[in-house]
Amino acid sequence: MQVNDDQVALLRQEITEIRDLCITNSKTLTYLAESIGSAATRTLLSVWQQRVIEACGFAFEKVLLGGSYGAVEIRSQSGESLVLKVFPIESENKVRRGVEVARQIRSQGVPVPQGLSAGTVAGVTFTLQQKCPGLPPRNLSFVQAQQIVENLEKQKEIYDASNGFGQRLIQALVEGDIDIWCDHLPIISFGGRPTKLLRELQSIGPQLSSDLFRSLDGVHWDASHRNALFESDQLTAVIDWEAAIQGDYRFDLENLYFWARVHRGNEVDEEACEYLDSCVLSKVDSDARVGLCALVCLHHLYFMTTNRPDLVDSYIDNVERYLAPAWR
Repeated sequence: MQVNDDQVALLRQEITEIRDLCITNSKTLTYLAESIGSAATRTLLSVWQQRVIEACGFAFEKVLLGGSYGAVEIRSQSGESLVLKVFPIESENKVRRGVEVARQIRSQGVPVPQGLSAGTVAGVTFTLQQKCPGLPPRNLSFVQAQQIVENLEKQKEIYDASNGFGQRLIQALVEGDIDIWCDHLPIISFGGRPTKLLRELQSIGPQLSSDLFRSLDGVHWDASHRNALFESDQLTAVIDWEAAIQGDYRFDLENLYFWARVHRGNEVDEEACEYLDSCVLSKVDSDARVGLCALVCLHHLYFMTTNRPDLVDSYIDNVERYLAPAWR
């Protein structure tokens, strides 16, 4: 696509406005599914997104904000408005697994987006889903937090056979597990505080019993207030299921608790945060918390060292405040 000087100037202005919004009102930036603006913003589409759109004959509608790899709204050949997300081709099996877990969870009444599906085309893995009404909460309330937890409870015991999640958790802490985004190598390569923290996590694994953990539940794997959509105080959808697995739903509860603590007073109000605190204490015994909090830490440490090195120090500071007390 050819872009003239005026379009470039407009695009720069739009990017500046988005950056300023991030600085002044970060709790709305990542999660408001709004169009960035002019036709020039089509140049912001990734090569992967363009490949899928062209190969499938979709019509590009708008860039959506948020997500590790971003998302775009497209229109299908039948005229349906859909959300497209793309992933590295090596993630295909994990993404397809996540979609299947999400479908199973949807059958239990959790508002997983309709039409969620995975595919591969032109060397790119992607997901499609119907666009959902609502937005992430600007300031998670007690009523909204209750609904999120109620839906987490619906993820319990949806499978008939165990997958040995407890043993897998221990192995991930000790050796790493790229299949559940807990690889040790990027953390070791990063050095410094991340590597020191990893050594601490590795020492926890042998102290745990696999019997402490559930293995028949559906697990979102990235549960947070940012992945819940609301219209007023009504939960309309839980999004971003591509990492979902079978395991212990309490991992989601600990993850939700962690991010609520991190964003307390900013994106999560005091009553909601206290409610989530009480949920963790009532639903997760202290021995299981050791392993679940350690795994939450490892998963995000892997993500931060791989994708957001600029945030590693602040992330570890939050781990020290809100996760490490569970095992120290």
